[in-house]
Amino acid sequence: MIKSLSIADNTWLVTFKNIKRSLKLSLLVYKDGRIVVTKPYFVSVKKAEEFIKLKEDWLKKQIEILQITPALNRGEKKQIQEQHYKRYKKQATFIIKNKVEEINQFYGFKYKNISIRNQKTRWGSCSYSGNLNFNYRLAFLEEGALTYVVTHELCHLQEFNHSFSFWQLVRMVVPDYKKWRLYLKNSKIDNQSGILD
Repeated sequence: MIKSLSIADNTWLVTFKNIKRSLKLSLLVYKDGRIVVTKPYFVSVKKAEEFIKLKEDWLKKQIEILQITPALNRGEKKQIQEQHYKRYKKQATFIIKNKVEEINQFYGFKYKNISIRNQKTRWGSCSYSGNLNFNYRLAFLEEGALTYVVTHELCHLQEFNHSFSFWQLVRMVVPDYKKWRLYLKNSKIDNQSGILD
């Protein structure tokens, strides 16, 4: 388990590990930026966090000695994102696929596969072969944004471009699509604006 904690006037990622035969808490700091707390199974994460607070002065000193920066410590950010994706992929797949079926009742387009991915820069895309790809994070956006993205990709099955005809197709289901385009532009995916293909 990885948690974001405020330590030494900065936010750091701390990994909590259960050790089977361990009888006590231990705090480790590595040169590559990892901060790890090992604990027995019977000790809660809350208790482990209290342990970190008690060791804060020692931790500050280690961070200083090893010259660890918050940026170096963020190397575990990818692991956190992957954990989030695994946890919510099934739920997101259910929500997004249902939305595709709902909207396609209006259009009646033919598509092949629907993939729900942990994409870094895209909300959705449509391939030449008729496969639809969606970012699992769509399940956490407003309903209108999800509707717009799904509609956008479905319309590419008929108009594989962003022509006037394409936007007219989109407008049939999402008349206020410009509002949702702006909303998505301001909703970041991993610090980048999400785009649509």
